Amino acid sequence: MLLRSVSRIAVAVCLTAAVTSTSGCVDEQSLDSLVEDFIAERNGQISTICDCYRDRGMSSRVDCERILEESSGLASLGPSSRRCLVDAYGRDESASRQYLECIVPLQEEYTDCLDKRLICADPEPAFANCARDYDVGRERCIELPTTVGRAVSECL
Repeated sequence: MLLRSVSRIAVAVCLTAAVTSTSGCVDEQSLDSLVEDFIAERNGQISTICDCYRDRGMSSRVDCERILEESSGLASLGPSSRRCLVDAYGRDESASRQYLECIVPLQEEYTDCLDKRLICADPEPAFANCARDYDVGRERCIELPTTVGRAVSECL
């Protein structure tokens, strides 16, 4: 059950990173800083999900992260992924900035939602509620250019 829920989260996170952008969000953060924030939120979501590894019958946090990656493609992002993402978003910095300025706050809200609502014995309601809130916000975002979306997908 956890893996099915995690798969939905992974799809939301990965597809969002690959195909959406924003309009109307204004922020003066650098592209590098926005990428850092995106990575921090994604890694935070994985950490929160893996807080429940014992309740889900896993032997360790590392085992949880491995299972998440194998079952859903959701993996923690490190320095090489960061470099890849900066390069990918750099293909169209204006569109990428708009995307990240919209998506990063949604990711922050999603992480906060999981932190507050996730009950290890029954994670489904938290996953559903947090994803629903995220999806509502994501609808305000526009798509990244195709070349940027493909490059971002290759980094994740």
